[in-house]
Amino acid sequence: MVEKNTKDNRNYFHYKAKNIPFRFAVSSAKYAIQKSKYKDIEIEVLYEPKHYQNISHLMKSIKNTMLYCETNFGKYPFKTIRFAEISSFTRGFAATAYPATIYINEKQFHLNLTQGEGQDTINELAAHELSHQWWGHNAQMSPDYREGSGVLVETLEQYTQLMLYKNEYGNEKMLEMVKLYQDMFDSEKAFSGEEPLLT
Repeated sequence: MVEKNTKDNRNYFHYKAKNIPFRFAVSSAKYAIQKSKYKDIEIEVLYEPKHYQNISHLMKSIKNTMLYCETNFGKYPFKTIRFAEISSFTRGFAATAYPATIYINEKQFHLNLTQGEGQDTINELAAHELSHQWWGHNAQMSPDYREGSGVLVETLEQYTQLMLYKNEYGNEKMLEMVKLYQDMFDSEKAFSGEEPLLT
């Protein structure tokens, strides 16, 4: 529930909730809003009006992801899905998912998708972050927060992302993406060291 009032030409909002999940977030901006529907699910994309370049492509990627995930993993657990652009001052991530809401760093919103053949960050982000609604937000699986839980959730999301990339660009391009991620993994693990699976 939201209560709104205005004083001295400023808007004030008072949010009330009966049950607050472990993770929640609030964003506020002068957004432009693009709306659509997938079946009976409301889709909203909230964005800085100057960053309109990839909105239609994002909307297409959301619908493709919804179709794939509902077909393969079960019904979407909410009545809406909202993608919101947030400032690039928030460093360290490209996007993050909350129940029914996904935040994307503004740098991702207005990328030139024609640079780099086969690169489609919008498709990847939509697929990966939206699949969190099945993997990690109580729909199909929400593991206890303990060592290894992130690997389980992120692996299923990565699988979903790759399958959608394959559907869009073909098996060969998808295998190129697998190699890219394998190279990233191999180069990063030197910084963390090897840990035994059994102690």
